[in-house]
Amino acid sequence: MASEKAATSPDRIIGRRKRSTTTRAGVALSADVIVDAALHLIDARGPQALSVRNLGAELKADPTAIYRYFRNVDDLLLAVAERLIGDALTEIDPAADWLTTLRDLAIRGHRAYLAHPKVALLVATRTTGRARELKVVDTILAALESAGFSVADAVRHYRVYADFVLAFSAFDAASAALSPQTQELDRSAWAKTYARVDAGDYPAIAKAGPDLVAQADLNTFESALDLLLSSIAAQAPSARD
Repeated sequence: MASEKAATSPDRIIGRRKRSTTTRAGVALSADVIVDAALHLIDARGPQALSVRNLGAELKADPTAIYRYFRNVDDLLLAVAERLIGDALTEIDPAADWLTTLRDLAIRGHRAYLAHPKVALLVATRTTGRARELKVVDTILAALESAGFSVADAVRHYRVYADFVLAFSAFDAASAALSPQTQELDRSAWAKTYARVDAGDYPAIAKAGPDLVAQADLNTFESALDLLLSSIAAQAPSARD
């Protein structure tokens, strides 16, 4: 009985079934083509739209053909995460100045996530363990070690730096993924609320009201990044030489 069940399990049926390597539109299927489709699907319809069935419709292909390239949807999702990491690595050339390297990599990573905010909501907290992620981690650690940090301190600063970039990217992606109407409501709340508070109850807000409204759309990522990097640089052994 056990062997009979194993012979008819869905995974084995999918493994045996002959699947076309081209779509009905004549496009050759590949891992990259499927990742492209997954990105487009999530960008257009949101994270909840990622499924084998929807991917099959997007690709105009038998949905089961996806299993030739990915074990399951989560395996595909990690490949999508790798794509965004790869976008951040595009044209990265580690500079002689380790701070420039870290700043450039952070800005490119943040930009890559914001280019696909709905995707970022799914992958910002994931660990791919794949080549591009390994390249990023190696680049960061090498930059920190070049500043004179011990291996242990380089790892500690790497964790703070990486978590900062990913958390900020996820936060900004969540805002960017909101509908235009919701984004407008949030922006207008600054003018409707913070510019009109009672100075007796909230004196600091009343004093800063015009500036709070004027800077409601301020992108604070680069300012916060510079503060973080300045703090790391101040602790670098090379700064004390």
